[in-house]
Amino acid sequence: EDVLVDEAWKADPSLQGSKIVLASRQLALLQSMCRDSVLMTTNGSDVTTVGIAASMRHFEANQETLLKGGSARRLAAKTDVAATEDPHAVDLMHAVQDQWNALKAHLEKVTPQATEALLRSVVEGTASAVESMEAVVTYFGTTTRTTTMLSLEILAPIPLTGDWPAG
Repeated sequence: EDVLVDEAWKADPSLQGSKIVLASRQLALLQSMCRDSVLMTTNGSDVTTVGIAASMRHFEANQETLLKGGSARRLAAKTDVAATEDPHAVDLMHAVQDQWNALKAHLEKVTPQATEALLRSVVEGTASAVESMEAVVTYFGTTTRTTTMLSLEILAPIPLTGDWPAG
């Protein structure tokens, strides 16, 4: 994964490889929280509510970084995550947040004695959140940056009558 970011950075420093990788990690976090919830309640594995809560905090911190950006250095680095400013990308991120808020409410109730109905809600909520997050990953991974063109007026004396020896 880091090799991909390194090579992308070498090829074009304006590519947002770290942002794409972070968004992909969010997918894995969503799926692992669902897996851990089911494992904890069905076969008494060593997964705990503390571990799920830590994953939830990690997911929320990553969401914040994807939306507002994050940099550990003053100068640009390949690990920087640019703030999401594109209106369509922001809408996609808000859709993920809405799905996450619904899923989080269910995840917070998960205990080793959770009911089948609660687990079903976790699985269904995860499926919805993953679908929204996949849209974000696809958008970040396939959208190129655009540059806004500004109109520029150049004033040059051009006579409106007769010939003009433009030398």
